Amino acid sequence: MQYVNSVNCDPCGTDGVQGICAAGYHIPSDLEWSHYEWCVENDPGYTLSYFQNSTGWRGSIVGQKLKATSSNTPPWNGTNASGFTALPAGGRGNGGGFNYLGSFAYFWSATEASATNALVLQPQHGRLAERPEQHRQDTRLLRPLPPELTL
Repeated sequence: MQYVNSVNCDPCGTDGVQGICAAGYHIPSDLEWSHYEWCVENDPGYTLSYFQNSTGWRGSIVGQKLKATSSNTPPWNGTNASGFTALPAGGRGNGGGFNYLGSFAYFWSATEASATNALVLQPQHGRLAERPEQHRQDTRLLRPLPPELTL
């Protein structure tokens, strides 16, 4: 299921950060990520409020729906039901080296958890976590839907 044709599930808003992004794109905030995760989870047992007010584990199968499948390159063990196609790009560690290529992914949010940590989405776990900003994780940029694609 693709989530581009519903105004209620458009994760783009105005609270993200443009910063390094090309014109019209921005780094999503945690509020935007939580809204997208809620749409992807698509389970009446979870409310939007639950996703917006939870840290740590959010939902039950959202991570699987965000992750690439075994037929993607590199392969991963998700269903990609969302069309997001999260790839297991790994991440950068404290020493500056890169770790977990092929098994993990981290996606920044524009939301700070503290003066030195940002919130990141971890689709391999279906959760939100704090990561030190010096880790320089992957970023998925968003842009608002054009008016003709919203309901």
